Amino acid sequence: MSDDSRAIVPVGQRGVVASVSRQIAITEKVLGRIQSVQNLLDVFNVPADGTFEEAVQRVRPDGLITIAAGRYVLDVGITISKPLRIMGAGRDLSVIESSVKGTILSVETDGLFAMEDVGVLRAGEQTGNLLLISAREVVIKFCAVTGNSVHDEYNNLLSGIRVGSCTAVLVEDTIVTRCDFGIVVGKCPEIKLQRNRCEKNLRPGILFRDSATGTAENNICSRNKHTGILIEEQSEAILIGNRCEENEVEGITYWNSTGIAENNICNRNRWWGIGITHQSKVNLIGNVCSRNESDGIFLSKSKADLNGNHCEENERSGIHFSECAAGSAENNICSRNKSNGITVANVQSKLVWHDIIAQAMEKVGKVTNLSKVNLFGNRCEENCNIGIVYSDSTCGTAENNHCVGNKSGSIYVAPSASPVLKNNL
Repeated sequence: MSDDSRAIVPVGQRGVVASVSRQIAITEKVLGRIQSVQNLLDVFNVPADGTFEEAVQRVRPDGLITIAAGRYVLDVGITISKPLRIMGAGRDLSVIESSVKGTILSVETDGLFAMEDVGVLRAGEQTGNLLLISAREVVIKFCAVTGNSVHDEYNNLLSGIRVGSCTAVLVEDTIVTRCDFGIVVGKCPEIKLQRNRCEKNLRPGILFRDSATGTAENNICSRNKHTGILIEEQSEAILIGNRCEENEVEGITYWNSTGIAENNICNRNRWWGIGITHQSKVNLIGNVCSRNESDGIFLSKSKADLNGNHCEENERSGIHFSECAAGSAENNICSRNKSNGITVANVQSKLVWHDIIAQAMEKVGKVTNLSKVNLFGNRCEENCNIGIVYSDSTCGTAENNHCVGNKSGSIYVAPSASPVLKNNL
């Protein structure tokens, strides 16, 4: 991130920004705990010393279970109630398989739970979590979690990996696919998800919920039946360098949450590339949101500062401030979109109805300048409609924007809108 882009960070998420430095410390702390496990008093080798079920029962707290290459079928779900480390020979080699209804591996401990180089596979047609974890510290590395693509109609957050009530979570280099939800984290103040592949899940690939706080970096969350990454329920998340493409809903969505999204690629999603909704406060920096089937970036009832994003060739607008959204957009490229380069509106409907509704409400004193959006130095060129649109009772300042080559005009200001226009081309 450049010094200039850091200057626009204060949108109200100091807690998120401060968590960056804490992430380094917490990662070192968790990895240090793993190193301490090297001085083990107890090691159980599967299958040489017995079955996986026997290993869970017999190994002492802070022990190590090693799993040789092979497929290990569980007839019942397993509950782990002690600090434990599980290490396999490789996620495609050491595979735990079960068709049991409900959770396959449940962890409830006040210590560290770590798992590396293991595959977990759900066979059959039953639903349930594959890994359900509540531990003080959680580390999952180089694993593969594969569901059976059976949808949970009751929306019970059934997940490939579901973690809650922890102090620290590290999940990296892990594949989660064909589950209901991919990775779900909640009630945890220190989360780091990096280099994971969460694809072809039935709901979001990654979900931060229930006031979760942390970072997701360089993950691939594509081709999910819902959103690539969803941040909701007053969570705080920094999203950096993730690829969220070809999802059935949005690439990334913040819902009643805060954070920073930087250098993510959110292309070819069924709805928006990035959505900021329901009283969220977010900074968007250097993201690519192109060729989506709705808007590149969509904002509703939220506040956001957008800097240096590329929003091109979307089926609607490049950037769309809607339904009382506010903030600023600076140095973004919003070109060759099927509608407008940047739309600022108070009502999410067709432009003519924007004006009719806004004017009618203004007459009875209901609405006055609900959306204030400042636009500086954006390039809104060659769009199929208009470069920049201020409709309804919107206001703000539009300055030094480059709006040429649009089919229906450079800048449109509705009679009920009152932006200040300066030095636009």
